[in-house]
Amino acid sequence: THRPFVVIDTNAEQIASVPSGAYRIQLGSVSTEAQATRFIKTQQDKNADLLGKLALGVEKTKIAGKVYYRVQAGPLKDAASARSLCDQLKRRHNGCFIVAPKK
Repeated sequence: THRPFVVIDTNAEQIASVPSGAYRIQLGSVSTEAQATRFIKTQQDKNADLLGKLALGVEKTKIAGKVYYRVQAGPLKDAASARSLCDQLKRRHNGCFIVAPKK
């Protein structure tokens, strides 16, 4: 079961949703919402120069009865932009993969 990607501002409440038709990158997946919020804050601090203009947020999903919180960033204009950003993040030893637009 997928829930919408919800943008989290670590200094405020949920503030927006990123369109489902946009490319995003996934930075990690954790098992609690609190971990997701901390992960976002860490990514904002470590990679502000790369992620600063993007919305960082969480997509909650359930797989085999277990809930996961996928930490993602977006929107990105196309797959090439997402790939380029992931490559830069990977060079900094961050996990990253492209999340294609939902149809």
